[in-house]
Amino acid sequence: MPRGFLAVTKLKLTKPNMKMKKEKKPKTPESYKTRTKTPTLRNLLLGPTAKTNLRDTGLGALYCLPDDLLHDILSLLDATDLAVFSTASKSTYVFSSHDPLWRSLVLSKFEGQFSFVHSWKYTYINSLTGKPPPVPESLKITNFYSDYLFQSYLCANMEFKPEWLKRDNIQRRRGISVEEFISCFKEPNKPVLLEGCIDTWPALKKWTRGYQTR
Repeated sequence: MPRGFLAVTKLKLTKPNMKMKKEKKPKTPESYKTRTKTPTLRNLLLGPTAKTNLRDTGLGALYCLPDDLLHDILSLLDATDLAVFSTASKSTYVFSSHDPLWRSLVLSKFEGQFSFVHSWKYTYINSLTGKPPPVPESLKITNFYSDYLFQSYLCANMEFKPEWLKRDNIQRRRGISVEEFISCFKEPNKPVLLEGCIDTWPALKKWTRGYQTR
């Protein structure tokens, strides 16, 4: 067999040494990513170095108000006033950007006539203007700690076990003995609803309306 034929055959069977270029995925804008969590006060107290909570220094005279009370006050503002409040400081920006505030504004103003866009704040702007809002640069704020603002992040990102979603998943027992209660529920630390515990109480028959008015 001619040498040229072998050379051509070998060349055809050899895999080309080429690396395929991976297509670059478009980056998600920082402001459209999942909201970052507000660290809890535990991070402030147990941190490696002493820190100052930006929450207190940026609220001025409002720093003495608990976070939940301040949230209730801000919930009375409309969207314009809330946006103006956010420009006062980094702390006011964090509080006024709390998504539950904007969720209430969306539901009260647009009711069911809206499409959710990335967050409730952007949903409000999108529903008001009829077009997606421009993507601003991400505003990174550090040294801000709040247990109250952390709760919404925890609820939004915590995984739910399937059994948590079942209805009436706690056992109901009637006439259970002390020994059975200890062995079946107290020691394994399981919840139980005890029924009929006060069926024999005299007050159920004695405490009538006439008895109470004597």
